[in-house]
Amino acid sequence: MNIHPLDFTAMYGDVMGGNPDYDLLLSWWVPDYPSGAASIQLRYDSSVIDGGSNFSRYSSSEVDAMMKAALAEADPDAAAMMWGDIDQRIMQDAPTVPLFYTRSAFLGGSNVTNYFVPRFPSFQNYLKISLGE
Repeated sequence: MNIHPLDFTAMYGDVMGGNPDYDLLLSWWVPDYPSGAASIQLRYDSSVIDGGSNFSRYSSSEVDAMMKAALAEADPDAAAMMWGDIDQRIMQDAPTVPLFYTRSAFLGGSNVTNYFVPRFPSFQNYLKISLGE
């Protein structure tokens, strides 16, 4: 095996630019909004293999259909359950190897309202948090 280290710009240019000439990529992901779409869809939807963030080049018509259904689900709680199921299904194929997960602690004060950390993704929705009187 030969290791060819690349600087950040070159590496992501190859990975996202349609040059699949790699066997291993160390990367990370942090969702930026409270939905499985912010984590799962952006990393595993086959439509984002070239030019997107599906760095593992994972492709599954079954998973694509599951994601399409989750994106169409209007009930956030039902959608969260669907994204959890999709996550479990993807990990059966193991297109990526999670090396670590960070843990976060959340604390809400007595005047904080609408503060909730859902099952998936497990971070609060800052758009709904407010302060009471």
